[in-house]
Parts: sequence; structure tokens; C-alpha cells
Amino acid sequence: MLRLHHFFSLLLVWYPACTVGLLTPTDRFSIFEQLSLHQSYIDHSLTCDNAKLYASLYWPEGSFRVIDPNRDAIMTGEREIRSNYDYAHSVFPLSRWRHSVGAFEISDGPLPNYPSPPSNTSAGGNERAYVHWNWRVDWRANTTGVVSTGTYDDVFEKRNGEWKVLAKVSRDDANWPLYLFEPYVVSQAETYQSSCGDTSL
Repeated sequence: MLRLHHFFSLLLVWYPACTVGLLTPTDRFSIFEQLSLHQSYIDHSLTCDNAKLYASLYWPEGSFRVIDPNRDAIMTGEREIRSNYDYAHSVFPLSRWRHSVGAFEISDGPLPNYPSPPSNTSAGGNERAYVHWNWRVDWRANTTGVVSTGTYDDVFEKRNGEWKVLAKVSRDDANWPLYLFEPYVVSQAETYQSSCGDTSL
């Protein structure tokens, strides 16, 4: 007959094995907080400290791919991700816009209805989460209404108890207002500024 203490010993071995890879409520909240910080940090001003703060949301080898009618570009690593922050803030009127988080789905495996960005590179983290979420940009000065909308598909990795982005892909919605962005893009070579002095277009 199985003694009670033997039963609980087996249970302690079995339970963790059955829960490996499952996201806890704390994991899910931590990841959601990262989504919110991403949008909040974009709304900060163009300074070197703010660019570094935004880049700190990614692991050192993390990547960010932007897909829109003007470009399809991949930024990898802290400096290139800061260059994208610099690009957004110096080329476009971000001081008059506000970014926010829309509906989102968080999973411990690839989401079947959405594309997951490639994320083969890893520095040793063995816990991942996959997130599909909507983003929205609104006017906060000069005029009212929505600037643009789109989606992010993210792969997060947990290392030493901390979740950060390993790979992110941004896609604009089909009604993205090219007419609004094009004048800024045309003059980007003249308006681009490097917040830390070490990035370029």
C-alpha cells in the first residue's frame, strides 16, 4: 500500500513536470506591463536616456521588424533599436501623438491565427511567451482623431525571472494613411537626429 508521504513525494515530482511551460498569472501580468511600457516609452521625448530606456525592453540580441508601405526594416541589438527610436522621434511629430495598447492575446506557444516572428537566437532562456496585440496612435495636439493603427507580434523570453522582447514585428493596418506620413519620410535625411550621437538612418 502506498504510504501517504510517498504519495505527496510523487505529487511534488509530478506537478512541476506538468506545469513546465505554462504561464502563471504573474507572468501574464509582467508581459502585459511590458506592452504598456512599450507604448509609454515611445511617448517620451527624444533624449539619449529615453532611447536607452526604450531599448531596455529588448534582450541584447533582440530584434524589431517594421513593415509598412514606406519600408520593411529589421533592427537587431541595442544600437539599431535606439536608431529606430531616434528615427521615429526626429522624423515624425511624436510630441503630438499618443500610443496605446489595444486588444491582446498572450500564449505559451505560437498563436495559430497570427504569424510569429522568427526567434531562433537565444542566450539561454528556456521560457517563452507569444503575444499578438493591437496598437493605436491618436492625436493629442493640433487636431483630433486616430493617426494610425496596426498590430505587433512578439516573442518574449524570460531570463532570471525577467521578461523581455526577443523578437517583435510591427504591421500597419490596410487603411494606414500613407498621405499623412509621406511628407515626413521625404525629408527624413534632413530631419533625422541621433539622441546619443552614435546612430544613423
